[in-house]
Amino acid sequence: SCLAGTREEILASVMSWTRNLKSPKTRWVYGVAGSGKSAVANSVAAMLDEQKIPFTCFSCSRDDPELSDARRVLPTIAYRFSQYYDDYRVTMTESMRGATSLAVEKGDIKEQSDLLFGESFTKLAGLVGRRPRFHVLVIDALDECGPDSERKILSECLLQMANTIPWVKLFITSRPEPGIRDIFAAPGSRALSIDIGAEPY
Repeated sequence: SCLAGTREEILASVMSWTRNLKSPKTRWVYGVAGSGKSAVANSVAAMLDEQKIPFTCFSCSRDDPELSDARRVLPTIAYRFSQYYDDYRVTMTESMRGATSLAVEKGDIKEQSDLLFGESFTKLAGLVGRRPRFHVLVIDALDECGPDSERKILSECLLQMANTIPWVKLFITSRPEPGIRDIFAAPGSRALSIDIGAEPY
């Protein structure tokens, strides 16, 4: 996490964003290695926990076979949603009826998204009244998660989730690699992109 007294402005800005109904649903913080992206992500997760704002965190790491596997991200989110929200658990169970666990664990990422969220998007979007204002997805070091092809599909699925479900916000950190930048910096992404090295934080 960030050292006490450091990165205070960016942390305050991010926490304000998590509660702002009018702000972009996705916030992508990027920068070179060592610029403090992971420290910010860890601090954001700790503050969300302290303030009891529902969140799901996945910290990618190319040095860990499990944390560098892009196929583990969406099942982690689905598991956390099912812990928080009974209605999601029921909806997901219905949509997965007949599917095998292997399809979730070993299937491609688009197949995972369809199984875990695809048929549920419309239903989930209509359940705003039963939820806290937002559930924040914190994905740290996305550039260290899987090969380029899987990372691109994962980015698209995460962005779709944030843009489709009103009560989901997405906080991403990564290096500005082309595949990720093409997704989150695209004009139609509706994402707020911030270069951590260029900000006066």
